[in-house]
Amino acid sequence: MKTESGRFTLTTQVGRARSVVKQQVACSEVDDIARRRARRTSETATDSTHVSLSEAMARQRQREVLGL
Repeated sequence: MKTESGRFTLTTQVGRARSVVKQQVACSEVDDIARRRARRTSETATDSTHVSLSEAMARQRQREVLGL
């Protein structure tokens, strides 16, 4: 079964099992990335109460000018 120095050939069954496991790991990693991305976009999504920093600063200046 030894072909090159330090390398062994895999049986067909072992090779298939290995590729299935690699595919499952890849799918779970992709799912994790998608979950993190969805969480990040939901956390940073702007809702109706969100005000940009420039708008907040403009409102503060207006309050200061009006003496409120």
